[in-house]
Order: sequence, then C-alpha cells, then structure tokens
Amino acid sequence: MPPIPAKDLTREVPRSPFDELGGMPWLARMIDKVRAEAAGTLGPYTPFPGGINRQFLDVIGIEPDEFRAVVHQAATDQDVVDWLLAHRSPQAEERVAAFRAGLLRPLLPDSEWIGELEDEKRDLAVRFRDKDLSDIDNFVKVLCVEEGHPIPVVTRAVGTPL
Repeated sequence: MPPIPAKDLTREVPRSPFDELGGMPWLARMIDKVRAEAAGTLGPYTPFPGGINRQFLDVIGIEPDEFRAVVHQAATDQDVVDWLLAHRSPQAEERVAAFRAGLLRPLLPDSEWIGELEDEKRDLAVRFRDKDLSDIDNFVKVLCVEEGHPIPVVTRAVGTPL
C-alpha cells in the first residue's frame, strides 16, 4: 500500500488537536505536519518538533527523530499508531490522559501568557465577528477557531473540578 500523501498545509489545515488516533489526541495533527514538512507544504505551521509536538512526544516517551522516521516509513496512520503503542513509555497511558485534559484547561489568570491570549482573542473577534468566543481560554482553542475545528464540550458533575 502506498504511503498516505502529505496534506498541503499551504492550502488546508491539519487535523484538529482533538482528533484522536489510538486514543491519543494531537497525534493525527502531528502526523499531518511531519508529512507536510517532508513534502515542502508545511506553510505557516511551526516546524516539527516545535511547540506542543515536543510536549506530546515527551508524554509518550518517543524521541522526535524516531517519530519522524516512523511517519516517513509508515504507509498508514495505523502503522504509526501500532509502532507508538509498542514503543511508548510505560507511563504514557496516564500521561496521555493528563495531556488530553491539558488541551482543554484554561490558561490561569496570572500566567505570563495571558496578555498574548487576550491579544489573540481580540484578533479572533475581528476575523470571526459572528462567533461566540467566550469559551476561548487557551491557545489550543484559539487554534481550533482559526482552523474551523470544533472544540469539545467539557462535561462534569456539579462541584467537580476540571
């Protein structure tokens, strides 16, 4: 089976941060970016392994060069998932759960990044005038709005902390 062609990220967006492969958020997006980078079609996206990609790799215990090589050799996304499941760190499963929760966690009001987030939200308000941005409280959600991805709804029991 021939490898999956790379997305042209100069013309389309990578998969959502919340799209899961093998029970892992961010993985599908990271695969899209690695393939696009190799094809020269990464566009405005941060080159691999920058940004949250590095965080995700730390969570699963895989080195960036190993991951890149696996993606380049894999014919399918499932090949990548199978390899990751076989080579991830023993703590990866519980770390992935915490990573998933972190993708939805609001930025704390005293964060050094809060000013930048507010700037991003002002920019979104101009570009997406008809969109309710009241729930945009972190950069992953900003990214979803920019790219047109849905943001998962967090449900919890009353009185239960996120």
